[in-house]
Amino acid sequence: MTGKKTLRLLATGNSHLGAVKLAWDRLALQYPRVEVQFLGAPRETFDSFARQGSRFGLFDESQVPKRMLEGMKAAMPALIVDLADFDAVLAVGPDWGEIVLLGLLQRFGVDGIRPAKGAMDMLSAGAYAAFCADIAATSRAVGVVKKLALGPVAVIPRPIRSELILQSTEADGRQFQALAGHPDGMIAAIGVHQAAFARVIAGHGAAVIAQPAETLAPCGLTRSACSIGQKTVTTRGEARVVVDVVHMTADYGAIVLAQYLDRVVAGDLG
Repeated sequence: MTGKKTLRLLATGNSHLGAVKLAWDRLALQYPRVEVQFLGAPRETFDSFARQGSRFGLFDESQVPKRMLEGMKAAMPALIVDLADFDAVLAVGPDWGEIVLLGLLQRFGVDGIRPAKGAMDMLSAGAYAAFCADIAATSRAVGVVKKLALGPVAVIPRPIRSELILQSTEADGRQFQALAGHPDGMIAAIGVHQAAFARVIAGHGAAVIAQPAETLAPCGLTRSACSIGQKTVTTRGEARVVVDVVHMTADYGAIVLAQYLDRVVAGDLG
């Protein structure tokens, strides 16, 4: 960005957009020539956002619960935007095949990257790279990028689940226990997949702001300090405490958002 030109950005995505919005509230003063407009919804609703010409957003409000729709309208200036009005677009929170990847790495070692343990079988590095390329190409992120393609697009993918999930006795928690017991090579193996995902997204003309390695625990899950953890939710008037292992804090949002802003301001993203 040169001179005094204001850079107009659209940040759009699913519920993971919340951490980025909170981060922008902190970071805005550091980027005085940047304006960010937010457009988001829970995943099921965001998946229904469509593209018509250069316009993108929620064209069919009839499928959205009334209370949710009212909240969206109160939180955002518009539910349909013209992508041509923005200098760049940031897509936040689409999956990039990370859950499938973690399931594979619980069952297999990767030659030269992650040693096999116990009854684990071994994949060649080539087979693993091909697997990563395949799940990246079929991830939801590809469809999101295609919907948004007009000007420069970047993706902040969905964070990997928090290591707090290991404390759960539910099925979602038990399935990750093998990672905690055998963390060897996990960060390197995830890095291979991140690189494959970035290549796939680059093939569609977009860039990736990958989850930083320092936010990952040795087992490959996100460090607990980065995730929301305990929160209170109210259902039908009854409050209860739950552990959120999916969504991240404003601190995490600030790490990835600052990386994006620095690159887009410098003109590195097109």
